[in-house]
Amino acid sequence: VEFMACPGGCVGGGGQPVPVSEEIRKKRAAGLYDLDKGCDLRLSHKNPVVVEIQKNFSGNELKHLVHTYYSQKKKTKISTQG
Repeated sequence: VEFMACPGGCVGGGGQPVPVSEEIRKKRAAGLYDLDKGCDLRLSHKNPVVVEIQKNFSGNELKHLVHTYYSQKKKTKISTQG
């Protein structure tokens, strides 16, 4: 099961350095799409393990357990002064 902290996912995955330019960001995204094209199993809802787990939960119960929603958060500045 994959969890995403960034709306739409994070290029390079969580904990990766923030791309310093649009060119780097595009190259990372292209690399991920190229890797994805070669995978036999690309959609989580078609994964046999996930399908088996889904059989044990009702629709609403499963949705509550595995889905999240994003909302705009107010940015705050953190003071580093003592």
